[in-house]
Amino acid sequence: MAEPFSHPTLSLWQARRKQQLLAGKICAFFFLCALLALIDGLQTLLRTDTDEILLMAGQSDGISGPCPLQNPVSTDLEVRFTPADTTLRFELEGFFAGYLIGNGMWRGRLIAPENQASSDVSLVVAFKGTAKGQKFRIHVFANEEDLRAQTPSFILRLFGLQAFVVAGVLALVALLPALVNYALGRNNLKLLQKLRLAEVFRVQSKESDQGQKLLLWCTAKGGEKLRIGENVAVFSTEGKSLGEAAIVSKEKQVFCLRMEPEQAVSAGCLVDLHSRQADL
Repeated sequence: MAEPFSHPTLSLWQARRKQQLLAGKICAFFFLCALLALIDGLQTLLRTDTDEILLMAGQSDGISGPCPLQNPVSTDLEVRFTPADTTLRFELEGFFAGYLIGNGMWRGRLIAPENQASSDVSLVVAFKGTAKGQKFRIHVFANEEDLRAQTPSFILRLFGLQAFVVAGVLALVALLPALVNYALGRNNLKLLQKLRLAEVFRVQSKESDQGQKLLLWCTAKGGEKLRIGENVAVFSTEGKSLGEAAIVSKEKQVFCLRMEPEQAVSAGCLVDLHSRQADL
């Protein structure tokens, strides 16, 4: 069995590897939080009808709809609130080409005054000479507490923030540890290549006539002079010797190794790409 592997560069690699794993965990945590926020936003959309609008006093929201007339003017548009004495206001912003096949559309804005009480209001936007209009159900809330109490969004209810905004911010935050993880990974690879070591990225147990064998896969960069059948030493990440493995095949800069499972070997272990002539 090979002697334990010790080198100052290996100690540096061990420290950087721990930093890389920590950065990866932080990145995964923020991406998971972003995914949960995205799911919350999507479930809020699914539970909210397309004609349903949540509006808080002192705020406004834009709405739009199809226009059946060829050359409409503002006087062609009829707006009806129920109840009629509501203090909500509708302001027409204009007409524009539609998003699909060029059909016309109208666009307006709902405005709730500062002193608007919590209430449910219906709005119908119709054009003169048409049988049906577009209906909206508006839920007006006097303050943020009322809005948060009624919203189907868990994030908005707990923190007062829009779920999609939170998801976007968390995804951006996750990019920083992701970049750190990537940079440390490149640096760690260079450190291993400097020592002519390779990291095992896959381990598979295989039964044979001679008993149980382990198949290991690692990169072949740094071991270009090694041939099929030669032996290499396998070490733990701490430099402890785990035995020797024989090179079974080499495809696309990847070595496949075979070894007897003398000790526990897992992905992340190191392979010394210096040749060893002893047979398994």
